[in-house]
Amino acid sequence: MSVIFGLNTGKKIIIGGDKRGSTKDGRIMSDSLQKLNIINNSVCFATAGNTSIEMAIMSDINKLESRDTLTGSDILDVIKDLYERMVSADIKTLYMYPFYFIIAGRIAENKSAIVAGFNKNGTIDFKEVPCILFPPEGSSLQECNNIFVRNLKLFPLEF
Repeated sequence: MSVIFGLNTGKKIIIGGDKRGSTKDGRIMSDSLQKLNIINNSVCFATAGNTSIEMAIMSDINKLESRDTLTGSDILDVIKDLYERMVSADIKTLYMYPFYFIIAGRIAENKSAIVAGFNKNGTIDFKEVPCILFPPEGSSLQECNNIFVRNLKLFPLEF
């Protein structure tokens, strides 16, 4: 699994993640996946877990008209709708596997924030957060947080 993170500093929102793709058993498939999806000038989202889900979400987003005016709430609706369709069609091969996401930017008309969520047995659980880090499988949250904070302090202009 990948690492993705979001941080709302009050002045700016930072969102990022790695580019690694691996199988369920940890075998590395690629180090060039694009897990950060820029929707428009105000909204982007990062994903980790099942790459097929990310691709389906982007396919649904690309079908929408006026992509330039989409908000984070619209992206969340796309994600929830996709999971409802998968559960309704009983596609367990997709909805039972881990999937994590972070939506950052303009969540509603006049509000910017970070919304973090994950798939829990086919149901999307999410909430607005000031910061979030989903660590890769086998890594501790503390270890990842320490690495992130150290790099944020040492290389602030790269964020």
